[in-house]
Amino acid sequence: MKRFLLLSFLLVTLMGCVIAIDINDREESASTISKSKLDKRVVPEVLTIQDNVERTMLDYSPSAELGIYKMVAPIDWTEPVRSIGFDIQGIIISGTLGLEFENETLTFEANDGFFIPRNTKVRIHNAGAEPLHIVEVFTPNYKPSLVIDLKAF
Repeated sequence: MKRFLLLSFLLVTLMGCVIAIDINDREESASTISKSKLDKRVVPEVLTIQDNVERTMLDYSPSAELGIYKMVAPIDWTEPVRSIGFDIQGIIISGTLGLEFENETLTFEANDGFFIPRNTKVRIHNAGAEPLHIVEVFTPNYKPSLVIDLKAF
């Protein structure tokens, strides 16, 4: 019985050491990763787009699978009716976003979130009396071949 207890104690002690080493290794590598991430910045590509008026988008996209954009659209900006082949999710920073669908028009104000499923026909526009600032996430990322301009709904 003493031999079993001694062996159990040694196993528990050794396992504790292995676990402690593993935890320390993980903490060290995690802190190294965190420090290296703090030193990196994403510099956006500035896109100037001419619709009915000129608007600006800052492209922070990391890949073809994920697009991240900040858009600034002036008063009276509108896109044509489009079928968009990617999901769009976003947050209104300031201003009023209008989403016109075939049977309804929705507006979104500062701090509202919105979602447009892929292959939805929509007209996106500034529905307010001040410039519109929004952050959008596209999945997958924007490609011209995924957007079809339409004359109407």
